[in-house]
Amino acid sequence: MIEIRGLETITFDSSVRYRILEEIGRGGMGVVYLAERSCKGVSDLVVLKTIRSLSREEEDHLRSEANIATGLRHENIVKTYGLEALPFHILPPDLVARVGAPSSTRRVDDPRDLLLIVMDYVEGVSLHRLLTDHIHRGYLLPVPLGAFVIARVCRALAYAHTWIIHRDISPDNVLINRHGVCKL
Repeated sequence: MIEIRGLETITFDSSVRYRILEEIGRGGMGVVYLAERSCKGVSDLVVLKTIRSLSREEEDHLRSEANIATGLRHENIVKTYGLEALPFHILPPDLVARVGAPSSTRRVDDPRDLLLIVMDYVEGVSLHRLLTDHIHRGYLLPVPLGAFVIARVCRALAYAHTWIIHRDISPDNVLINRHGVCKL
């Protein structure tokens, strides 16, 4: 194996490309999209979560929280990769309206951006969907399964709350992947 030395001081811009595939959800803060993230022929699915128009102070707070979230490493927490930003003036007007951007941000000379949180795509189901599917079929969620999910969410919160407070705990924000792993 060839040892390469000297990369420790190099900084570079990435050539990552995102292709939005479909809208997969909506919440109080914005719209969630499934996207393909690719670079040099290597692709993966990610989630791009838009953040509704924010004040400059709220954007700074979001950046601070995103910096913390990218450092969280826990099996029951969806991995956050960071933020991406799209200038509002390059977006279609219907998208600008959906994410709640004020009309003043549609000017070409406005430096504000649509912020996108980049997260792992969890292929599975939300706890909300699991509960409603059970109810529609006339079943209650089995107690051991409910206890398991709650225990995993509590583990995630206990870990995360060391650094950050999750302010939107809901069944829609608890995901269960195809292998039964719960993710907050």
